[in-house]
Amino acid sequence: MQSPRLTDVAVATATAVLAIAGLLLLPVLQAAEPTESIESPTTAGWWLTVAAIVAQAIALLWAALSPRVVLVVVAGLPVVLAIAAPSSILSLTTLAITVASSSR
Repeated sequence: MQSPRLTDVAVATATAVLAIAGLLLLPVLQAAEPTESIESPTTAGWWLTVAAIVAQAIALLWAALSPRVVLVVVAGLPVVLAIAAPSSILSLTTLAITVASSSR
C-alpha cells in the first residue's frame, strides 16, 4: 500500500482542524441563538463526533489513491454516528464528505 502524499496529509489535517474548530466554536454561536441546544464537551455525543471527524480525516489521507472507497467510508461514518449518538452537532461531519467528493 502506498503512503499518502504530503498534499493528502495537508488536506486531511486542514479538514479535521476546521471541523473541530467549528465544534469548539459552537458554544459562541449558541449564545447568539439560544433556542438551539448543543452538546457540551462533557457528553459522549461530543466526543463521538470528534472521533468521527478524526476517523474521516484518517480516511481522507487515501482519497487520491482510492477516492470511491474513501467517499463511502467518509459518508458512512456520520450515518453510524447518527445511529449511535444522535445530536445537533452531527452536521460538522459533512465537511469531510465535501472534501472527499471533490478529491479526484
